[in-house]
Amino acid sequence: MKRITALFLLLVLLCGCGQKEEKSEKPELDLTALNETIAYSQLVNILKEPDEYLGAPIKVKGIYSAPFNGFSHVYNYTVTIQDNTQCCAQGIEFFLRNENDLSLLPEEGELVTIKGTLDLFEEGKHAYCVISDAMIVQ
Repeated sequence: MKRITALFLLLVLLCGCGQKEEKSEKPELDLTALNETIAYSQLVNILKEPDEYLGAPIKVKGIYSAPFNGFSHVYNYTVTIQDNTQCCAQGIEFFLRNENDLSLLPEEGELVTIKGTLDLFEEGKHAYCVISDAMIVQ
């Protein structure tokens, strides 16, 4: 009887250890599927509380701009989402996966759709959210 009990306990332990671990992949944050006001609000929320979203795939559609950064002496590629009334706007910088994609960027002020990974970029003592490994979606 002791052997049967010991064998049963051993089987229970082995079965519990053989469970597969669930992947913790984050779902895509597709802001293009939302209306303008909700997309704007969601981007603001993501940027205010980024920890749970970092590393997640993200897709945004907005107004393209590339202001010159006098501090780092580079152009910062950004996409800006406006709400329906166009009184409120929130932008996010993106880094292209492939520099050859520069030719696919529209004129400044035109709409662009960007898909990449929400990431944290550190510049000096400051850190802010960006879309890294970004691609232009046609």
